[in-house]
Amino acid sequence: MNPIRWMQIEFKSDCRVGSGFGLAGLIDHIAVKSRNGVPYVPGSTLKGRLRMICKQAVLAMADSPRPESEKNIYFSTRGIICQSAAEKEICKDPDVQKCCVMCRLFGSEMHGGSLIFADAFPDNIDELEAVYIFNQDQTYLPLSWRTNVKLSRQSRVSEPKMLTTSEVVPNIKLFTARIYRTNYVEPWPTIESDLALLSFGASCITHLGAGKGRGLGRCILTLTSEDPNASHTG
Repeated sequence: MNPIRWMQIEFKSDCRVGSGFGLAGLIDHIAVKSRNGVPYVPGSTLKGRLRMICKQAVLAMADSPRPESEKNIYFSTRGIICQSAAEKEICKDPDVQKCCVMCRLFGSEMHGGSLIFADAFPDNIDELEAVYIFNQDQTYLPLSWRTNVKLSRQSRVSEPKMLTTSEVVPNIKLFTARIYRTNYVEPWPTIESDLALLSFGASCITHLGAGKGRGLGRCILTLTSEDPNASHTG
């Protein structure tokens, strides 16, 4: 299965993408890693962020002075975008091509989405995994620990006994993810305008992961139709 888009993530600061489980305040303070100890950004994280940003963009477009012909391409035949503040119900038309762009791209309880978001791994993953196999531990990875104190929103001072330590990724700057089309949605509903919206949404994302308020996870996302690493491979 060939990707239809590549997503390159260029981090401009240290980052920490956690597991999201948050068990006892411990697991989510560890950067998520592969079985070989390599940090990565889960595809579910990318999909969730893109879905939120794309929905905000379409809703903003609805209130803009754009021509109706430009707006309607993203809305369902009912003229709505589902799962928004104004429309809680999802699109229920059996023909997904008549549904809104959120259902076409990302899916819903009624429809399968047209895209699969793979995990984003470092561009130098082969080098990192080779060192891991040689060392048989994770001490080689350029990871570090950052200690923070929780601040009270009311008093604006540190809260007692609320010292936290989080694992961060400071030195891996470039990650790449592949985006595939699904095989179970026929006919394939994704059109170029949908992919244009996806690309716009990616360009609007400025942070990924936890610790945004402390300067972590600043990044630039770029969608391309060709593998950005192709020129670096043999």
